[in-house]
Amino acid sequence: MRIIACVFAFMFLTCPAFSEPRMGSPVYPSDFVQLHVKPLLIFSGTGTSIGPSVALEFPVARYISLGGAINASFLSLPFLSSQVIVGNGNINISPSSATLTTLDFNVIAKASYPLKIGHYDASLYGALPLGFSLAILSAERTVARPGFNFALVPGFEFFFDDSWGIFCELGFNLHVFGSAIPAGQFAVGGTYIF
Repeated sequence: MRIIACVFAFMFLTCPAFSEPRMGSPVYPSDFVQLHVKPLLIFSGTGTSIGPSVALEFPVARYISLGGAINASFLSLPFLSSQVIVGNGNINISPSSATLTTLDFNVIAKASYPLKIGHYDASLYGALPLGFSLAILSAERTVARPGFNFALVPGFEFFFDDSWGIFCELGFNLHVFGSAIPAGQFAVGGTYIF
């Protein structure tokens, strides 16, 4: 409990203001609502999948935002063991005839550290997505299994102007559908500031 209190005390003391900058202080892109769109690449021992991801983040404190994201990923079964996804369900399928679709519905907490590169704004950040997942294995029959996911994602964001930016992130991702599937994730995408 003391650790949580220390983290909140540090956040309150180091953040100049909540949700809006103080009068006269610099304004950073993290002070505004942001829309992130990216192709998400997830790689693990079970294979490499790619799919779209869309996130919307709202500032709740200076340099801190909360939001939501929807991710989808698609994987061909030659790189995947069906037993990992369906748990104890005995499915006999040809490895070349199945695909795995994973849908993630996440809540995201993100902390940013703003930087200036010349006249441009940039930031280093750490994001913690956590949420519900659904794995859909399609072969001779379709099997769906609910689960959850968690990720730890550091990244770098660069803004061209007051509305547009790009970002790159590389992190750790964990999906659990009866058993855990640890993976790495990589993404390069675009940001729109409202």
